[in-house]
This record gives sequence, C-alpha cells and structure tokens, in this order.
Amino acid sequence: MDFTSSSEPLNGYSRKLRSTRKAVLELIVAMDEPEQVSDQEPMWNFYMDVKSMTRILNQLVENAIKFTSSGFVEISAVQLSKDSIPMKPPHPDAHAIVFTVRDTGKGISADFVQSHLFKRFTQEDPLQVGTGLGLALVKQLIKKLGGWMEVWSEGVEGKGCVVKVLVWAKPASQQESSLKDIAGPWQKKSCRFFSGDSTVGSERLFKVMGERMMAQQLGMKVEKGDEQDVSAEDMLKNLQDQSHCDLVVLNDDLPRLRAYLSYWIKHHQKVKAEGIEDSKTPTPLLILVAPPHVREVQILVNAYMALQIDNSAIERPASIVIMPKPIGPIKLVQCLRECFTPAFSDPSRQTPQEEPSSSVKATLQKPPIPLVRAATTPNVTTITLGDRLTGG
Repeated sequence: MDFTSSSEPLNGYSRKLRSTRKAVLELIVAMDEPEQVSDQEPMWNFYMDVKSMTRILNQLVENAIKFTSSGFVEISAVQLSKDSIPMKPPHPDAHAIVFTVRDTGKGISADFVQSHLFKRFTQEDPLQVGTGLGLALVKQLIKKLGGWMEVWSEGVEGKGCVVKVLVWAKPASQQESSLKDIAGPWQKKSCRFFSGDSTVGSERLFKVMGERMMAQQLGMKVEKGDEQDVSAEDMLKNLQDQSHCDLVVLNDDLPRLRAYLSYWIKHHQKVKAEGIEDSKTPTPLLILVAPPHVREVQILVNAYMALQIDNSAIERPASIVIMPKPIGPIKLVQCLRECFTPAFSDPSRQTPQEEPSSSVKATLQKPPIPLVRAATTPNVTTITLGDRLTGG
C-alpha cells in the first residue's frame, strides 16, 4: 500500500470508510486511587466471590449496552471509608466496595423502577429481545453476598441509568502497587490528546484516561488537542514547527492517522532523494481503536513500517502503538512503555508484521480490565434495595 504515489484512492477509501462506520459506543473501564481509610494505607487487593461478581457485572454491562445506542458505558469501583458505609459490615475485617455501571442510554421509567424492575420475566418493553430474568438474577446474587444495590434513572433518552452495587471483600495479605508507584519513560513527558468529536463519550474518555490516568497518576503533562480548528495536516505542521510534544494520542481517528503516516513517508523519501541529513524525529503515536476497527488500523500501520524499511529509514521510524479498547491502567502503562521504546531497536523487529490472524485479533480485543471510581451520581429517581434483598 503506497501512501504517497496516489492520494486520491486513499482519500476516497477514507471517505467510504467514514460513511460506512457506525457510531462507536465507548466502554470505559479504569481505576482511580482508593479513598484513604483512617490511618491505614489505601489498598486494592481483596478476596471476594469472583464468580458471582463476574456474573453481576456481566449482566449489568450487557443491559447497559443493549439499551445504549450512542455515548458510553462506564464500569467503575470505589472503596468506601468506614464512616460512609450505608449498612453494617458482616464482620470487622470487611471492606465495602461499590461497583458502578453507568450509561447514556434510554433509561428506565420511574414507575417501572419502583414496581417491576426485579420481577422475573418482566421487561419495560415487551418487544425487546430477552427473558426478563437478568436483574432478578442480579438481585439474588447480591442477596447471597450480603450486599446492597441502588438504581437511578429518569427514563429519558441520553441520560441513561446508573446502577450501584455494594459488596463486601476481605483484604489480601499483600499490598498491590498503584499507578503512581510505577516508574517509566513517560514521566514528565508532554502529550497532546485528540479525543475526537465533542460527544459525552469522548469528553469522558479524555477525563478518565488523559486527565486522571496520564496526568494525575503517571505524571505526564497532558493537553487536549484542538478538534475543530486544526486539520490533520496542520496538526503535523504544528508538531514539527511550533508546538512540539512528546506523544500524540488519537481516538479512533483514521483521517489523522493517515495524514500522520503519509507525512513521514513523504519526509523520509525526500531526505533519501536529496541525500540530506535528517534532523526530524517522528513524534510517537498512541491510537485508541474500537475492536471492530483494529484490523484496518493494523494494516495501515504495517504498510507504513514496510515502506519505512524500503526507504532505509529504519533508524527514525515513528513509534506507533495500537491500543484496543476498553482502556485500563495496566494496558495503558504497557502501551506507553512501548511508545517510548525506539521502534526497530531490536533487529528482529525489522520485518513488518503480517496481517493479524483471527487469534491475534481476539487476544487484542480481550485485555485485562481494571476499574475506576464513578462520576458523581445524578439526582434522579431512586430505588434502594436494602431490606428488599433480605426479604426474598
């Protein structure tokens, strides 16, 4: 694939791709620092019923995705301090963990929340696919765990639903390190984060990944890229001539990715043709990609690497790292470390990868999923399951 000899086919392909791609629903999964508990060190290393919690979270996330056509679904967690726990712990060593699933979908009407939400074989929309058993199962599992549950919704499209689940966990003996404890080449580096169109999902993505994880926890200097006024070509010109940064982050942005790759291909071809010394070093690029689009992005990046080798430019290739969604702190650290590792530093890496196999793509789409503290809960219709859960 030649990025430079004919721009029209590429532009046509890009337009066609944009026209056929549906809106992407963001799945945001990350973890914030836990609250400080009295004089004890905050920790996120617990024993709990993993099987039951997996079933609970899977069901809540599946429901959120089913009723959300655009925006985001956020899974999050926070450890409560003892003075803020709404119910008595089952034993002195128990810690209260609150998981939150929040979405921007159609929501649930107040009447259905109050009267029918946990009845078996009941759905607000009888034409909706499903058995109506999902939340009834969630109720039984939470009852088994001795937990507590709340549901917020206005029943308004776009405002969605917020579900909070409190469960008890026993601290493990070993302390797990937080993001702030991880040293790496990204510290004090500057980053320009292009989160995409000004939607609720893209704004939330920037706050969780850009501001919270990268800036607050990993010590990077993060600024938001100008989405409206800067074209892909202007972005590259500014990076080289005016406003340098150490890393560029793109969110499912194929036009900017193509402009980025084309710029460096043309630059290295010009340097080689004129026999001049190359003083420019490509800015590392981290591109966040929804699982359905990983293959097409991987093909573009592989083609770029192949052309760089053909142009004998392997000493200065751009470090381009593809990060399949959902995002998470562990995966982010791994990708940042790769971004700041010189490409082709190992001779074994000087051969471009083949198109990803189905097994590789499946692996890319199933990364580890850490968790993050939820956003402020909206003041809307509420149902609390405390006594109800113990009543059968």
